[in-house]
Amino acid sequence: MPRARRNPGLQPHPMNVDVWYAIGLVVEPMDLLSLARVCHVKRLAPYTLPTITQTCKSIRCAVNGLASWRTLLGDVCFKYGIINGTYPITNASLKEIQQAACRPGLWLRILQRRHGRRPYPTFRNLVPKLGQPFQCPTAYYDTLTPGGRFLIQVVDDENGTVSLKLWDLGVPGLANALLQPTLAAQRASSHPGLISIRATACTTMDSIYILTACKDETSELYTASTYSITPATQTTFSLINQLTVSDLSSLSITDTYAYFRLPDFGMLVWDYVRGTAVRWNARGCNRTSKTLAHPNGIFVTCGFERKFMFFRISTILQHALPPDLMPKTLLELSPDTTVPFPWSERSHEFYPLPGFRNTLPSIDHFVWYRPLNPTPSNPLLCTLALCSGFRSYKVLVRDDSEVLIQLVPFWGTIETKYERPNATGRKSLVMRKQSLAGPYGITEYTPVSPPVHLDLDVQEFCHLSGRAHFALENPADDDTHAYADFLP
Repeated sequence: MPRARRNPGLQPHPMNVDVWYAIGLVVEPMDLLSLARVCHVKRLAPYTLPTITQTCKSIRCAVNGLASWRTLLGDVCFKYGIINGTYPITNASLKEIQQAACRPGLWLRILQRRHGRRPYPTFRNLVPKLGQPFQCPTAYYDTLTPGGRFLIQVVDDENGTVSLKLWDLGVPGLANALLQPTLAAQRASSHPGLISIRATACTTMDSIYILTACKDETSELYTASTYSITPATQTTFSLINQLTVSDLSSLSITDTYAYFRLPDFGMLVWDYVRGTAVRWNARGCNRTSKTLAHPNGIFVTCGFERKFMFFRISTILQHALPPDLMPKTLLELSPDTTVPFPWSERSHEFYPLPGFRNTLPSIDHFVWYRPLNPTPSNPLLCTLALCSGFRSYKVLVRDDSEVLIQLVPFWGTIETKYERPNATGRKSLVMRKQSLAGPYGITEYTPVSPPVHLDLDVQEFCHLSGRAHFALENPADDDTHAYADFLP
């Protein structure tokens, strides 16, 4: 019987390449990379329809395009708050851009799949990649920028000089390619009679903001100073504004305001751009309440009533005045949003977050982890220990005032682990994973082999790029710093 002739009109037409390009911009980078591998034309059977072959070629052309991956990496940086200048998007190769875009998702997959004593993956001996150690004076404050490209330091030099330093550690994932970290920017300021210093920092997609508070021995007043720098285009810190503060117990900064917790349990919010400020207190706040500054407002915990209170920064700054016109009495404000604690138990012990340098203690024995640039994909994290085990929650702010608190099933970090508490005994390098097993929380340690920089301690780990910052304080000389990349 003669074979029927195939009707060309019944064959589907291959999808336009623009459709696959659009798909590539909305999926996760690791899924996009997998799609490109699956659609390798050489793996198709010889009897495959020409239309399918053409479609696979279109997919590979679209998802392997340098332009689409550059756009995707930019979207990933925005999603996680990674500061611009971390990756040389315009000069990097396709493989380097793909690896950079996949790192946040790759870290989550490692955490999800690693159980028990399974060793940390080396990715065919590609990691860890070691950066060169370097020396610098003891820093009062230091932290990595989101993505791990830059190290921010506030150094208390001799003779009342405070120095801001910004170290360029090189492109994440390429720690072994840089001969020596470079000092990208620095600024020194003189504070005669300096007896105490406090400092903190935050970032946006473009800039770094630093807040210092230096206490004078004679007047016993703090001089608060705000600075900024855009690492991609600037090589020096710019002074934005200064304010005199009588006393403070803690401080924080965002890209629009600075926050001070006062010893009398009041709060001072300073709009350092406009030069106005307001002293206030939260209605229902007491000495057990703790606070945290967010770009959208202030969180206040009320332990006795077991709730979070959130005050929008726009509401607070409506009452701001020039500093010399501020009343001495505290203004009492009511919260814009109140959210009950999502746990019913009482916590019974302090549960630290090793590896996170921006960890802040809080009421009810839980701690805040505040990223330098909080985003929905890299949000505030609240971790506590309950009688039934630990719990971790991410705190999201939507539409300026809507607060969402969601349970985090697992999180982890790379840290230095000692055999005995108080940093004594033999030590090793491990990946620490906290996860939920039913209603209980468990802790697992994965050995990192080969162990690196064991003469130093892990100070901070950036889960967005896999970069760890190591340091060891030396009272007799400059401190030793080093870094390593644990993701390819």
